[in-house]
Amino acid sequence: MKENKILTKLKNFKSYGLVLAFLCLEMLAFIGFALGHNFILYGSLAGVIAVLLILVTFKEITKEGIVSYALFLFPLVIFSILSAISTYPIVSEGDVGLPNAIFIPITLIFLSLSGYLVSKVHKFDTSKLMLVVYGSLAVYVLVNLIVTLVYYVPFYTLIYQNSFIFYDGKPSPVPVGSMAYMLYGFKFLEVSVTYWRLFPAILSTALIALFFIKFKENKKVFIAYLIMGLLGLISLIFTISKYNLLTDIFLVLFLATLLVAYKFPKSRKLIKYGVIGAGILFVIALVIVIINAQEDASFATGLQNIIASNELLSRLLNTNRFITPINEVFNGIFNSYKLFGLGIGSFVIPESSGLVVGAETICWFVDSFNTSGVFGALFIAIFVVFTGRKIIEYFKKGNDLDVNKMLLIGFIIGTLGYMFVGFDSTPLIYYVDTNPFYMFPPFLTTIFLISYMYGNTNKLTSSETKEVKETIEDEKIDI
Repeated sequence: MKENKILTKLKNFKSYGLVLAFLCLEMLAFIGFALGHNFILYGSLAGVIAVLLILVTFKEITKEGIVSYALFLFPLVIFSILSAISTYPIVSEGDVGLPNAIFIPITLIFLSLSGYLVSKVHKFDTSKLMLVVYGSLAVYVLVNLIVTLVYYVPFYTLIYQNSFIFYDGKPSPVPVGSMAYMLYGFKFLEVSVTYWRLFPAILSTALIALFFIKFKENKKVFIAYLIMGLLGLISLIFTISKYNLLTDIFLVLFLATLLVAYKFPKSRKLIKYGVIGAGILFVIALVIVIINAQEDASFATGLQNIIASNELLSRLLNTNRFITPINEVFNGIFNSYKLFGLGIGSFVIPESSGLVVGAETICWFVDSFNTSGVFGALFIAIFVVFTGRKIIEYFKKGNDLDVNKMLLIGFIIGTLGYMFVGFDSTPLIYYVDTNPFYMFPPFLTTIFLISYMYGNTNKLTSSETKEVKETIEDEKIDI
C-alpha cells in the first residue's frame, strides 16, 4: 500500500514537468548572461533541478537508456574528478580553493543530467530552448559591447593597438588594443580581447537559423535570430585584429560545411572522411608539439634539432604567439606530477603580491592538460569524440525541427571550435585569477545541450514508445 501511495504521488508530480523545464530555461539564461561567473551557483541550481526532474521523468527512462547514457557520460565524469583532485583549482585561486574543486564534478554532472532528463519532459519545446540560449547570450554581448564602446571607439583594437594606459605613472600590462570591458562577476572589469570576443563569436552562429526559417511564415523568429547574429558580427568587427581573424574564418568554414552537409546529403561521407583525416593529422601534430616542447629530454633532441634547423618549422612550432603558451604547458609533460595536472612547481608566484598564477593557455584542449593532466585531457577528448558521433546521429535522426537541430549543433560546434582557436585562461588584465575552460559559461551551456541532444535522439523509450505504437495502429498508418 505504501509503495502504491508513493507511486501515486510521483505520478501526480509528473504534471510539474513543464514547470521544471521552465526552471531549466531560467538556469540557462543565468549561465548565458554569465551571472556572476558563479560556477558554484550553476552547480547548485543544476543539482536541485536534476533531482526534481528525476521525480518527473522516472517513468520515461528505461534501464537500457540510462546505462547507455551513463557510458556516454563516463569520460566527462572521469575528467571532472581528475580536475577536482588536481592541484590546479586549489593553487590557482586561493580565495576559492577546495569548494571550487568539489563543485567541478557536481556542476558538470548535474548540468549534463538536467539536459538529458528535460529531453524526456512531454511537450518541451526545443525552439524555446534555443531562443533562451541565444537570447541570454545576446543580452550579455550587447551589455559588454556598449560598455566597451563607452570607454573606447569602434575599431580601437587597430587604432590603439600600440598605446598604453598609465595609472600612477605605470603603464597597463597590455596595450589598449588588447583589452576590452566586460561584466565579469558583478563588476565591469578589463579583460583580454581574446576572451571578450568568444561571446559574440559564438552568438554569431545564430545566423544559421536564417537558412532554415521562412521569413513569410515566421517573421518574428527570423528577425530575432537576424538581430542576434548581426549583433555578434558587429561586435567582432568593432574589435577586429589580425590574430582574432581566426575566429571569423572558422565561422565561415563552419557555416559552409554545415549547409553543404544539409543541402547535399551525398557530400556527408566526404565530409566525414575529411573530419577523420583532420583528426588523424591533429593527433600527429599534437604528439610532435608535445615532444618538441620537452626540455632536457634526450629522446626529444633529434626532433628538436630538425625543427630548429628549418626556419619555417621553427617559426610554426617554436616562436609564434599561438604556440609559445602551448609549449609552456606541454613543457615537461612526461614528468609524473604533470600526469594529473600541473604541479605547484609549474606555477609562477610573483614576489611582490604572493599571488599564484596558473600557466596561460589559449586553447581549451591545451587547458585540459593544464588543469587535469594527460589523463584528464585524454578523457575529455574521448567525450568530444562521443559527442561528434552523437551529433551525426542527431543530424540524421533527431526528433527536432531542422532549424532547431542546426542551431543546437551550431552552438555546440561553434563553442568548442572558437574556444579551440582562441581561449584565454587568464582573462582579467589587472587580476591574477585563472578561468579554466570548464568554468566558461558557454561551455557549461554546451554540456547541457550535448546531453539534451543525446536524450532527444533516444527519446522514444518506455511509455513513449508504447504511445507512438498505439497511435500508429489507431490511425492505420503504413510503416
